[in-house]
Amino acid sequence: MTKTLGALLFFGFISSWSLGQLHEFHSQKDEHEKVREVLYLPNGTALSVLSFGYQNVLADVLWFKTVSYFGKHYRGDKDYTWLKHMCTLITDLNPRAEEVFAFCGTMLSWEVEDPRGAHDLFTKAIHYNPQYWRYYYLRGFISMYFLENQQAAEEDFARAATLTDAPVFLARLAASKMSLSDPVAAVAFLTNMLETTEDPNQRAALADKLKQAKRKLWLQQQKANDSTESST
Repeated sequence: MTKTLGALLFFGFISSWSLGQLHEFHSQKDEHEKVREVLYLPNGTALSVLSFGYQNVLADVLWFKTVSYFGKHYRGDKDYTWLKHMCTLITDLNPRAEEVFAFCGTMLSWEVEDPRGAHDLFTKAIHYNPQYWRYYYLRGFISMYFLENQQAAEEDFARAATLTDAPVFLARLAASKMSLSDPVAAVAFLTNMLETTEDPNQRAALADKLKQAKRKLWLQQQKANDSTESST
């Protein structure tokens, strides 16, 4: 009886969160018009009150809202003010949500341009699941490409390579001494992510970044060719 009552209270609360727990912000729709967007997000303290023991269900609800939120702003103003907060809430509720960590960490680093936030998120993921190789790989790439911390990257790649189901390329990556911010690394990473990503908005964002990385790589190669020709 108590469990049933708790469930009813939980689902009722999801459908009617009070206005006092809303976060509001204004986003620019175009240069002539502003619209108000209301996000039904609790703060961190409210999570234990909201969940009533149904953390995974609430995490799924917020995950759906997060994917919708990202898609809306990716196609629109690209204002991701609340994305990090939403990701934090979901992973607080369900720290085993591998898809959420991968999506949020990748989009925070590449699309939102918050690599430090992404790095912290993967550190949180590793805390809860230290045997999953992909978290070390993703955090290591952020350290190498965005934060320019080669030593931290190599340590993460080396650790990832020792874990169950780790792909062979990780051992090579750990030993490669790949240079910081290398566009070759970016192309390889983004290509791999596209092969394992199903969400259409995330794929579109990654494809756009891949196009930019390939352009950067092409320019780098052209510069190298010009230097070779001028020296002969």
